[in-house]
Amino acid sequence: MNPNEKYKELIDYIIAPELKLSDFKKDHSDFRIVNKESNSGIINFQKSRRSSSDHIIFTVNVGICSNRLVKYFNPETKKIIIWNCQYRVRLGELMNEKDDLWWEID
Repeated sequence: MNPNEKYKELIDYIIAPELKLSDFKKDHSDFRIVNKESNSGIINFQKSRRSSSDHIIFTVNVGICSNRLVKYFNPETKKIIIWNCQYRVRLGELMNEKDDLWWEID
């Protein structure tokens, strides 16, 4: 199994089922949950530009978003993404290391 297949397996068969239990919906590399007040929680898996077919490097971004604010300031926005979030952070920064964290699959 090549690194891209391993990465896809990680997302689709390990991460997705767990997040689905908490009502997150998958959309490409994003997992999104929306509450009744129209706020979103987003977990985004971001591949590094340094990734190749032999080596995948990725990080995880976490964001919280007021969909109303996004629509107010950017009415043309069709879909809320991690970069629209008013609060976003890399998962590594929330962990004990308090530092950016990238994982590798080869």
